[in-house]
Amino acid sequence: KPLTDYDIYVRSVCDENTKSYWVGPLTQRTMTEDVNSYEEPYVESFEEIAENTWTILGSEDCNTWCIGNSIAQDGNKSLYLTNDGTSAIYDPTKESRAWAYRTVYLPSGVYYVSYLW
Repeated sequence: KPLTDYDIYVRSVCDENTKSYWVGPLTQRTMTEDVNSYEEPYVESFEEIAENTWTILGSEDCNTWCIGNSIAQDGNKSLYLTNDGTSAIYDPTKESRAWAYRTVYLPSGVYYVSYLW
């Protein structure tokens, strides 16, 4: 079902008697419709929560991705790095790894992609 959140739990099974503890939940949202179901040009505005089917991974305590209204190029919201969960400020002295991605289905064709940084 599109735009449905699922909690995923994982563990290692080394053999019949050796298993790790369950880790999770890792929440994953299912994809929306394919890009062809949107008007052209397709624009990600971060304004509507239903549109925000982004997966954000990495550090949770420092320098992670956030969808919020601290800084925006067009509209009221954007995707930005934060070290406190709300402000568009990160700490370059702390080591961190952060990923933000969104999966979309692109049928065969030619696509032109641009970003507004």
